[in-house]
Amino acid sequence: MAIQPTPESHRDFTCEILGIAVLMVLSAISHFWYLMIGFGVLAAVVVAAVSCYVLALRARTEILQRLAQPVALQNTGRNSA
Repeated sequence: MAIQPTPESHRDFTCEILGIAVLMVLSAISHFWYLMIGFGVLAAVVVAAVSCYVLALRARTEILQRLAQPVALQNTGRNSA
C-alpha cells in the first residue's frame, strides 16, 4: 500500500521566497542611500578643503605681493594743518 501525499506535504513557499526577495531589495536600496549620503558628505568635505586651500593660496600671494611692492605714500595736495 503506497502512502498518499497529503496537501500539507506539498506546501507552497512562494510567499516566503517573495518575502525574502522583497527584504533583500529593500535592504539593498537602504544601503544604496547610505552610500549616496556618504559620497555626498565626502564630496562636501573635498570641496571645502579645496576652497580653503585656494583661499589660503590667494591670500598668501596677495600678502607677498604687498610686501614686495609697498605702495608709496602719495601727496594728495592737501595740507595736513
